[in-house]
Amino acid sequence: MGSEGWLATGIFWIAILGLVVGVAVRAFPGRNNSADDHRSYSPPRQTPEQALDRRYSMGEIDEDTYQRMRAPLSSSARCPAG
Repeated sequence: MGSEGWLATGIFWIAILGLVVGVAVRAFPGRNNSADDHRSYSPPRQTPEQALDRRYSMGEIDEDTYQRMRAPLSSSARCPAG
């Protein structure tokens, strides 16, 4: 076999390997790293009031602590910063 035969055989096997890798990538899609997908995996943002409500509903804090912590949040919501 001459040098053309070796070159053709090498190109053939590289093409076969590329085909196998391409099929595997399409068959087993991994995590897409686009910006839209990244946003879909981030937890939703909570306001301080929502976080406090969640802690109270889960029993992490008692009612007195809830009321004491909620009062400044309620008053700051009524008064715009300025």
